[in-house]
Amino acid sequence: MSASRIVVLVVAAFLIGVLAYAVAFRSERTFSLAPGKQTSGDKEARVVASDTKAEKVIDYLKISVEIPSNSIKLGELLHFNISVENVGSKPRELVFNSSQKFDIRIEDKTGATVWTWSDGRMFAQMIEEVTLEPHETTSFTAMWPMQDKQGNTVQPGNYKAFAKVVANGVKDKDVELGFTLKADD
Repeated sequence: MSASRIVVLVVAAFLIGVLAYAVAFRSERTFSLAPGKQTSGDKEARVVASDTKAEKVIDYLKISVEIPSNSIKLGELLHFNISVENVGSKPRELVFNSSQKFDIRIEDKTGATVWTWSDGRMFAQMIEEVTLEPHETTSFTAMWPMQDKQGNTVQPGNYKAFAKVVANGVKDKDVELGFTLKADD
């Protein structure tokens, strides 16, 4: 088999994989990507927020971020549900420039970025159009291992989550949710 034929087969296999991913995304409308490393801390913590949900409406699209309010241990996964709902009366088109659909950034009380979901991840470069019918919602789940960029378990304290859907027209609009990690005595 010639080298050029091998290259064509490799490229074709890659494109089939990207297409399969896009079809799976369209059919499920929800997916979860967890970090590879999960550790369990020895301290009990509660996630405290005045509201466990924050939302913003941008051009008839309601973007929301939500966290659970139950007790979790430091070092375990804190789940963030990010959703976008068409609150208008006409279909809305979301255009994504890659396979990345959302991002979430965690900042500490000083405003320093502690963790960003997309850091260290690779995304297929592709254009994808997703149409949301009126009142249709699509959701994504991000899981934060409550660790900083270096892999250290974070300390109890005040944090802010900045979530966004990375579709054209809304990708520069963060939804902010403040929460506190409190150590139980």
